[in-house]
Amino acid sequence: MKRVLIIANLYHAFPRIPGVGTYLPEFGWEATIITPYIGKDEENRLGFPKQFLDMAKIVEANYRGDIFWFWRKLFKVFGFKTKESITEQIKKHVGVTSRRSLIDFLMNWYQTFFAYPDTEKTWEKPAVEAASEVLRKVHFDAILSSSPFPTSHVVAAELKKRFNLFWLADFRDLWTQNHNYPYNSLRRMIEKRLELRTLLQADALVTVSLPCAERLQVLHEEKPTYVITNGFDPEEINIPPIDLTSKFTVTYTGQIYPGKQN
Repeated sequence: MKRVLIIANLYHAFPRIPGVGTYLPEFGWEATIITPYIGKDEENRLGFPKQFLDMAKIVEANYRGDIFWFWRKLFKVFGFKTKESITEQIKKHVGVTSRRSLIDFLMNWYQTFFAYPDTEKTWEKPAVEAASEVLRKVHFDAILSSSPFPTSHVVAAELKKRFNLFWLADFRDLWTQNHNYPYNSLRRMIEKRLELRTLLQADALVTVSLPCAERLQVLHEEKPTYVITNGFDPEEINIPPIDLTSKFTVTYTGQIYPGKQN
């Protein structure tokens, strides 16, 4: 049995990475996943596949929280919930409903300067330390990093330098080529250099669709790029089965992102 070390935030990598971790053993691979602390509440809410926790090993790299950790603690004094968006709670508190409000502008400005490359950047050091400890104790054959957040790829790049393992970088969403990239053009230009420098060490890339793969290949100079489309686990979905109507039926299985989809 070969071993792969997966670098991913399981809270945001759901359901793609738990699905991968569940079925990799059928193809001769055992997965160990480095992730930020999840906790039983989130684990139960996400509802991992039944076999996932039996098939994959999870190593939680503790860290103090994302770049909003200080503000979450501060606003908790005023009754704010630590598990919910600070921006949305502030807007609700002052009665703002617009998505182009001053509050949104200020939060975007804050993240433009301090969330580089993302809000989970504080996880980089604990993740590298936790993964390095695992890699020193057990032989692994490959590393798989999955984003968002791109900090997972930054962690994998450091591990690639230290341990020289085959590295596959998985993009559920593109990095600076994302059509919903939230920051200004100057930030995108600077971050694009980080993306190129980080992924220069990757042995191959994988993403969810052919158009995304083509864009990655153009940016990363024909680096081997593969497509693994998103899917579903038949053991987990549609139980009990929903009968289709006699009319034409469209089933949308993703999330709705208000203001980002037409």
